[in-house]
Amino acid sequence: MSELVEENAKPWYREFWFWFVFSPLIYIIIMCSITVTIALKGADDVIVDNYYKEGRMINQALEQDQRARDLGLSGDLRFDRTTGEVALSIANAPVMPV
Repeated sequence: MSELVEENAKPWYREFWFWFVFSPLIYIIIMCSITVTIALKGADDVIVDNYYKEGRMINQALEQDQRARDLGLSGDLRFDRTTGEVALSIANAPVMPV
């Protein structure tokens, strides 16, 4: 009788029913963590709440670009990443009244 008890007493990781019950749960936990990681790292940041207003602003920006072309304005914008300075030089700028 003691041989039968010793034979049936296996470590938990060698039991069939442990793996039968917990394998799907372990799989689901792994898949959920992968899905959450993908969702957080690949978030779509371009969605805005007021898309209509944003669309109207695009048209306004295009009108400003066309007006600058009509006036013959051009400029050069430079960013210095080490110092954080921004430099703007405008070519063919008309003299503005004060």
